[in-house]
Formats: sequence, structure tokens, C-alpha cells
Amino acid sequence: MSDVGRIRESIDQLHAVDDAFGGQQLADVAENYVRQIESAMSRCLYGPNVEKALYQVLGELHASAGWFAFDSGDQDRAGRNFDAGLRGALLAGDRMLQARIWSYMSRQSWELGRAMETVTIARAALDATRSSRDARLSALLHGRMALGYAAGGEASRTGVALARAEACLDRAGASAPAWLAFVGPGELLGAAAMAHMDLRLPEKAVEQEEQGMALLDPKFQRNRFAKLVHLTECHYAADRPEQAVDSAGQALDLWQAVNCPRWAVRLGRFRDHVADAGLPEADGFVERYDVLTAT
Repeated sequence: MSDVGRIRESIDQLHAVDDAFGGQQLADVAENYVRQIESAMSRCLYGPNVEKALYQVLGELHASAGWFAFDSGDQDRAGRNFDAGLRGALLAGDRMLQARIWSYMSRQSWELGRAMETVTIARAALDATRSSRDARLSALLHGRMALGYAAGGEASRTGVALARAEACLDRAGASAPAWLAFVGPGELLGAAAMAHMDLRLPEKAVEQEEQGMALLDPKFQRNRFAKLVHLTECHYAADRPEQAVDSAGQALDLWQAVNCPRWAVRLGRFRDHVADAGLPEADGFVERYDVLTAT
């Protein structure tokens, strides 16, 4: 059991690295732990309590590996890990772990343009943890529902979901598991900004993303990079090219420190848009982007 505890500490460390630097290579590390545990399980005899703990930690590792793969843009690998993680959660009888994985899957569904699936998965996670729900996890899940509703053009339901997310976060304690620690006021404002972009309200999205940036804990550098890229998109959609270029430049400042391919691709798309549009205020950014990414 002490080995399980050490593995959980390692999982927490992986998420700390992801928060600071992004997680492109971390899925490999998590999956390597899975292989070691599965190999040991095939050779050992153990009682039901140890078996449950092993399935829990396998589910946690797959959940983390899936998130890291998702954030690196490898959606097939993410899906395989989420499915395996749900199996571990089921065998361990761990509904909180199940809800955690569903929160990841809901976010992935939104990324893939599946609005109703985003809502359905998040709602299932809320239902599964109704009797023992963590307030911070509930806030995250209501935020996921807001994304799904907004993608489906349902502005009223989006507003209700965002209000519920904020109310849940107000009840959350000061401490949180490493994988959930990013969920704070800045994260919820970011979700609201993404929702309002889907609702074609970029000016509102700019306001919320800027507020979220101000409230983001400095240790979440990967999230800061993502927010800066999204703020760039919000400004550009709101016909504010100078502000968009400024935000993109700040994101580029983090380029070499943060490895987050999913958002890096979106920054590259912005570079292509402004280059193709021939915006003179973007010339310096385009040149700097090309130099940095070439190395």
C-alpha cells in the first residue's frame, strides 16, 4: 500500500509539472507507471483491499495520461486512456474517479464539436456524485455544461450553468487534489469566455478572459499560456487587431517555457490569419513567431 501512496505522490508531481510547463511528454510517464503496475499485478497475490487500491491508482494514472494526451492534441490516445480509466474506476467502485474522468471526456467532446455529448457527460458525472460531491468538481462540471449549451446556441441555459458553477466554487474549501487545483475563479471566467465566444459575443468574452487572467494563480503557467491564446482569439473576433497582437506576443513570451501543443496550434493559426490579412501591426509578431518556432 505504501507503493500506491508513492505512485499517487508521483501523479501529483506530474500535474504540478503540467500546471507549470504543459504536459506533452507526461502521458508517456503515466502510461509507463500503468505498465509497471499491471506487470506486478499479473505476478502477485493480494487481498480485496489491495486490489481495490490498485484499480483506483490504475484509473487515476489513465485519467491523468488521458488529460495529458488530450492537451497535446492526441485525441485517440486520450480516448483510450479515458476508457481504461473508467474501467479502473468501475472495478474499484470509485464514483469520484469516474466523475473526474467524465469531466475530462466532457471537455474533449466540446473540443471535438459535440455539443450535446458535452452536456450529457457532465450531467452524468453530476448525477453519479450527487450524494458525495466535491464543490470544486461540481463547479468544473457545471462549467463544462455551460460550454456544451453555448456550443448549441442555448444562451439562457449557458447563463444558468455558469451561475451554478460560481455558486459551487463559493462553497469549495481551500485545498484541492492536484488534478483539480486549477479550478478557481480564473478558470470559471475562462470557461465563461469560451462559452460567450460560441455565442458570438466576443466583447463579453474579452472582458471575462481579462478578468480571469487577473485572478489566475501565477503557478498555473500552462493555463496562462492558454488564456493568452484564447484572449488573442477573442480580441481578433471583436475586431481589435492591435490588442490581439499584444496578447499573442505575451503568449509567445511563454512559448519556450510551456509545452502545450493544443493551444500552440491555435496560436499558429492566429499567426497565419494576420499574415494572410497583411496587418502591418502584426509584422513584428509574425517575424518573432517564425524565428522562435523555427528553433
